[in-house]
Amino acid sequence: MAGAIGSLIAPWVNWGIEKRKLRLAARRDFIASARLELDADLDKHKFREGVLYSRLSPFLSENTRREIESDATTVQTGGRGAGVNNYFPLTLDDLHVLEQTWKLL
Repeated sequence: MAGAIGSLIAPWVNWGIEKRKLRLAARRDFIASARLELDADLDKHKFREGVLYSRLSPFLSENTRREIESDATTVQTGGRGAGVNNYFPLTLDDLHVLEQTWKLL
């Protein structure tokens, strides 16, 4: 009797473990592809029209989404993110928070 129950539970447990592995791999790939695209130094208008932004936007902070979706020109003269319409630091910070939330670090 115990062997029969074990033979029914073992595949279910293995499936759960495999499902978690696949989810972690997909999340790691998502973060890696986001970083790759951000390294391409896209203009924020092109970035927000792309596939990655549509996938990433639900995970971004309200402040980051507002910066990316704004048509206003922002200029930062010094420090991290210096330049015109530089959304990269905010997006990278949100990706880091997402990695911590998903326990990828």
